[in-house]
Amino acid sequence: MLLIGVVAFLNLLILGGRIGATTADLKAAARDSARDASNSQTLDAAGGQIAVKYELEDRDIECVKFWAKIGDDTNFVPGGWVEVEVYCQIDMSDLTLIPAPGTVTLSSSHVEPIDFYRSVGGSDST
Repeated sequence: MLLIGVVAFLNLLILGGRIGATTADLKAAARDSARDASNSQTLDAAGGQIAVKYELEDRDIECVKFWAKIGDDTNFVPGGWVEVEVYCQIDMSDLTLIPAPGTVTLSSSHVEPIDFYRSVGGSDST
């Protein structure tokens, strides 16, 4: 009985650590993608999803379902900002020692300022 309790406790510790590490990786991926999106000329080009997908692959995060989008709070004008939201649904068995049913969805977002002294929405007028 004590052994089952110790294994369960260790499993919870590992689960908490893996969720924390994965959340930190998602935050880094959202930050990098928002930075890339803030350098885009148009809101359509600022999609940022490709950069996030590659960032997650580099960090060995296996999402059952993944989606990223430009946030609704984006103000894509010089001096404005762009927000990137990232969501990753992960199988619980990937996060624990003992196979566990179900999934958990982790999310992160990052807001990056757009340089005030650059043009957006087309070619430079200078």
